[in-house]
Amino acid sequence: MLTFYSSVLSHLILGVYTVSFAYIGTQTSLSTHLLIYYPFGSKGSYVPSVLLGGTRVGLA
Repeated sequence: MLTFYSSVLSHLILGVYTVSFAYIGTQTSLSTHLLIYYPFGSKGSYVPSVLLGGTRVGLA
């Protein structure tokens, strides 16, 4: 049962994360990568990009 709750919680966190980026992206006309690039820099933007890509192919 703990696995179910942790899965639901992780999906909720990912949902809030992606919805916030989608909303900001529509307001600023920037892509997700550019929104991540500005606060984290060129090297730091790889971590959120890999996390988003990994969740889209089902690794999380």
